[in-house]
Amino acid sequence: MARFWWMLPGPEEFIRKSADELREGRNLVILLPEHFPRGLADAIRNERFVVGDADCWTTLYVAGADGPGPARQVADSFLPSAPPSRVSASQLAHNEELSGRVIWLENLTSDVWPAWCDFLAEYANDCRSRPLLDRTVFIAPVKGEATRKPPQTDVALALCRWTDVIEPIDQLLYASGLLRQRRIPRLQRDLAASVIAALALWDPAVSDEMNCLPLRDLMTPSAWLRAISVKRGWLKLPEDPAERWIQGMSDRFAGKEQIHSAMLLNCSDEDALHRRMWAAQIGVLLPYVESQRRELLDRYNGELMPPFHFANGLVIEDVSELEIGQLEYQLRVQKRVVPRSVSVLKQIRNRLSHLEAISGDMLLDQDLYATD
Repeated sequence: MARFWWMLPGPEEFIRKSADELREGRNLVILLPEHFPRGLADAIRNERFVVGDADCWTTLYVAGADGPGPARQVADSFLPSAPPSRVSASQLAHNEELSGRVIWLENLTSDVWPAWCDFLAEYANDCRSRPLLDRTVFIAPVKGEATRKPPQTDVALALCRWTDVIEPIDQLLYASGLLRQRRIPRLQRDLAASVIAALALWDPAVSDEMNCLPLRDLMTPSAWLRAISVKRGWLKLPEDPAERWIQGMSDRFAGKEQIHSAMLLNCSDEDALHRRMWAAQIGVLLPYVESQRRELLDRYNGELMPPFHFANGLVIEDVSELEIGQLEYQLRVQKRVVPRSVSVLKQIRNRLSHLEAISGDMLLDQDLYATD
């Protein structure tokens, strides 16, 4: 599903802006947190070049800190007649043999990034005199700690930071796509997609993992979320917001900074996790309860006669104003057949109205789907 992720509105816009920088002849530094989704290079390449015209795209696997410097690596990799003597970024920027390429830099670790950062700043400054179509530009995806020291932007050097990119609708579309192949009732699939999106937030890797879980486990997320935090080595939430973003523990999402769901348990903030789960459930279940209530009212149209009296003294004059629990009560009082689903629907509505999340067992109760 990696390709589908980059076709979603938020990621697609980020890719388009990145490709536009390349079209304008700018070198591009992309600042990324740890645990970043796969497929970024392919997505930018496919946006920048039409099908069959991607031969100008090349990946350079940079050497370690004990290897040759950036300029030497570029010269040896791309110049047919690389000079044996020292070569500089300025020389490469004006070299006619280095023309019209887009070079993706792979393996930019924290120990090699300072040298490449200096190289890109110098190269970008000197390549401005080259015509756009002749200019070779570099893409430097920088992840984690290395993002603390980005170069200064310039006419030919742009920075893109992966933050505040994903919207709730992006993750909901992604989760829905993952779940389309599961043979489960529509209500369960819609609810699973809503819960996955609410807990995964900006992180598609969490959606991928949640997609494999049965519905009962999705509704009790603490264990598998804690397993994610252990796998990623997340023990304590840093006080520095920049460090949180670097490690992938937080990001701006839905207009504000939010903590990754897998990190909330380490923050002793299970209430926040509960609120995310409850909000995801209420957005699917309350409309479902309402649709079932209306179907019941249509079924018993003309059979239930107002006014409707209740033990607490309440009197309702209009049948359409009966809530699901009140409808159940009146059906019993007037000796009508009560569908088996009504009791479960009433419990769901009551629990959600009291800010309680619904258990997987209740959602798997076959009476919820029984109409006779």
